Amino acid sequence: MESSNELIQLALSLTPAQWCQTFFLLATSVIIVIQALPSQVRSAVMNYGARRPQDAERKPEKSAGGLGALWGLLTKLTDIGQVPHSWFLHFYIVSVSCSAFWAWQYFQRGSLMREMAKLQDRAGGPSMELGQVYAAWLLMALQGSRRLYESLYVSKPGSSPMWVIHWALGLVYYTTMAVSVWVEGSSMHSCRTVWTFR
Repeated sequence: MESSNELIQLALSLTPAQWCQTFFLLATSVIIVIQALPSQVRSAVMNYGARRPQDAERKPEKSAGGLGALWGLLTKLTDIGQVPHSWFLHFYIVSVSCSAFWAWQYFQRGSLMREMAKLQDRAGGPSMELGQVYAAWLLMALQGSRRLYESLYVSKPGSSPMWVIHWALGLVYYTTMAVSVWVEGSSMHSCRTVWTFR
């Protein structure tokens, strides 16, 4: 019980930038662990979209033994909750929406951005200059807009599905990225300085 309270206290002491960094560190760690798995198990978890083998190719080898059973279980699990390829569009809707939302928060002196800047002050102030923040923000907004445009007007949705877990993780990734591009440059001091000159 005491260790769970310490863990909660540690989590509450993190700044918004540290929360983003923790998410990306955990995501990277999971990917590295998955890459260390045997290829059949790895493919059952990671292959989706164009990389997903056809049903005839998704049979485990007879000699795989226990590994074949694990592969079969993972294949069945990933078959549950498949979403259509067209749902990739949601990633770019979230990306563009988040970029617009945080820009609106910034220019309207929004309470959510002020609170996050206050929490970020615990780290001792910004580690990026505002010019760097604007550049990262603009580039992320342009990337999301380009991919949204391509998804709507250029590319045709494929027929291969993706696992709902991949879809959910993609949404979390783009939401976290939208915060990450500006949070390192935020602090109440820098917000006050910029807002004073507006």
